[in-house]
Amino acid sequence: MMNDSEVLYQLSNCEIMRLDVDDNHYYYGGEVNKEKQYYLSVTQVLNIGGPFPENLREWLRNTDAQESKAIFEARGQRGTKLHDALDRLMNREEIVLKDFPTQYEKDAITTFIRMMRFLTPSKFETEQVVADSKLRLAGTLDFKGIVDVWKLEALLNPSRYLDIDSEGDLMLKEAYLGLPDKYPGRKSIIIDWKFTSVNAYNHKLQVAAYKTMWGKCYKGMKPSRAFTWRFSPRHKHGFDFSESTRTYRDFTRVYDTAIDYLGEFPPPPAVKKFPERVRLYEEKK
Repeated sequence: MMNDSEVLYQLSNCEIMRLDVDDNHYYYGGEVNKEKQYYLSVTQVLNIGGPFPENLREWLRNTDAQESKAIFEARGQRGTKLHDALDRLMNREEIVLKDFPTQYEKDAITTFIRMMRFLTPSKFETEQVVADSKLRLAGTLDFKGIVDVWKLEALLNPSRYLDIDSEGDLMLKEAYLGLPDKYPGRKSIIIDWKFTSVNAYNHKLQVAAYKTMWGKCYKGMKPSRAFTWRFSPRHKHGFDFSESTRTYRDFTRVYDTAIDYLGEFPPPPAVKKFPERVRLYEEKK
């Protein structure tokens, strides 16, 4: 038995098969019941064609190659683990905090819970696959749901609008109890969870792409705004909530750059698979 999984998603514009191998996602798409073609992922496109953050470039200049690789891999594994934890929480599962041994992990989870209890979304979905069949492009967004507009305004500027009550929950400061009247209504939105040191430009392009791609794939109330929620111990309330004003055209310019850099649409990668269990010696019977 191999440690991988294949899931087929029926979208309104195409059919997507997502192959998960360890913590990597591979996408193959096409018409229903027909042979599938390899699709690039949104994150692949951004990694190839997107701008490289200057602060990261400077850090790499002053860090040993093996050391930087080890740090990247460790942070990637931590981010994957926390993404899974947040998705489980959104699906009403209980999280055992002793499974998250570091203070960073525990803080990230409890900060997320505090924020979500304040946001109280409705009609939400997590881990939704989206695609653009014309570009042979796919991805998996973290969250799509309907929320109160005033709560978005409060989360965008928590130091101004929010306090933490005696129960550890977010609450409006007394001076801003009129915020719900000032910003009435509800909106359908996209949020992506981040565990990085900065809110990069590529993150803004990513959620902008997901917002438009969702509308190509599903029926219902289309998301009109897109955000990133980034766990950040350096911020007073432990997070940075940021809205992306980028457009799908901004993203497709990066897509065009990525394809131009590659020379052509790339072939499917060679996927390395491992057995789920191994042993050195066979047990004697």
